[in-house]
Amino acid sequence: MIEKGYENQAYEVALKAISYFPLHAELGMKAAYVLNEKGQKERVKEQLNWIKEEKGADTNYLIFKAITQLKCKTSEFPLDAKTMKVEELNQLTDELQSLPEDNYWRGLLDAEIQYLLGNITDAAEKFKELILNNSIGQNRKELWRAQVGLAQTMLKTGQNETATALLNESLRMQPGKLAIYDLLIEAYQKLNLTEEIFSVIKKAHKENSTNEKLTSWYADQMLKIGKIEEVRAYFRDETNNNLSSPNFLVEKLKFEKTYGNIEDVERILTDILSLENLTEQELTFALEIAQEAQLSDICIKIIHKLKSTTDWDSSMIFLEACVRWNNDNHVDAINCLASIDGSDEGTNPWSLIRDAISEIENLNSQGNIPIMKVAVQTIESMDIIEQKLNELPDMVKTFMPGEWKAAFSTKELWSKLALISALEGDEKLRDIPKLFDSQEPDKDD
Repeated sequence: MIEKGYENQAYEVALKAISYFPLHAELGMKAAYVLNEKGQKERVKEQLNWIKEEKGADTNYLIFKAITQLKCKTSEFPLDAKTMKVEELNQLTDELQSLPEDNYWRGLLDAEIQYLLGNITDAAEKFKELILNNSIGQNRKELWRAQVGLAQTMLKTGQNETATALLNESLRMQPGKLAIYDLLIEAYQKLNLTEEIFSVIKKAHKENSTNEKLTSWYADQMLKIGKIEEVRAYFRDETNNNLSSPNFLVEKLKFEKTYGNIEDVERILTDILSLENLTEQELTFALEIAQEAQLSDICIKIIHKLKSTTDWDSSMIFLEACVRWNNDNHVDAINCLASIDGSDEGTNPWSLIRDAISEIENLNSQGNIPIMKVAVQTIESMDIIEQKLNELPDMVKTFMPGEWKAAFSTKELWSKLALISALEGDEKLRDIPKLFDSQEPDKDD
């Protein structure tokens, strides 16, 4: 199913197989493979441990385990191999010795480990031997892996022309691997062949039109070589076919944010909001853009969508308060804070936060010195307030107004305000600079 592009369906089948037949070793191996393709590293480890007793000595088990230890997907190896500590790589080499010497995958893993160890010459020789010994026969369909591995060693040693030949050959067998195009572009860059790079990007577009990762990849590569109008034309031509694709619209939004205008940004955000099943990441990015563009109504609509994707409740209300404040709707922001459960209880952290922010607004809009009681309770409760704010999801924290961050980062500001309140009573604050601004204060003040 994965080979035919049905990755999500394969993932669902794998989860059902694990649930219904947890002790079936053969199904366990297949499920582990699918989980690994989906990046579920921890679940893969669990799955391999469950079937180790029955499958631990099998060639396919040992090969797959080695691939996962290199943090790779089988479908991409060796393109996505990650380096490890030297002792770990050496141990992995030792573990592979139990495999037949003529096993193609053992050879691939041995060669890649040498490459990761920095033994480029040894790695190149091993890859060359694999290509020579497997140019015909059952392993020919996997020969692209050795060609890519050898190409990587060629790039390391400056043999860029040879690398381009190997990569072009591997693309004949695997035209859908964007990572191979990346390496080919790298090789052409080293040869200063800009037109060839352009041709490679266009070829990747043609061969990968249904790949959900193409939009991001294509825009990024074209922009790297300064082809802004090519990207604009791509989004114009592909929009009608991708109005239901969150990934496409988010990438188009990124482009228009930098190279378009506010009307285009607003139109794309509206298209995104019309979609169902948006991820938290997609909605958060849309919210960042909407706030940057000061599109208040769209910001609130996005937050309401976000509320349906999380169980954060009070955090989401706080997020809405942050966004409303950032869009200069200070009264609405304070009303949002007042709607958080428990905010009407004097000792509740949300109540303390709301009271303090209300006084900040009073100070900034009317010049009124904060009430002594609020200033003192904020000072006394600063640790509780900081703890509550630190518990917020990181995404929410990024939207917190600078004035709020400054107000809750130190007691000194509130001490100053309490002192002024004691000296001035209820008079207006005159000829005293605002103590709350978007810059965090110096804690040594």
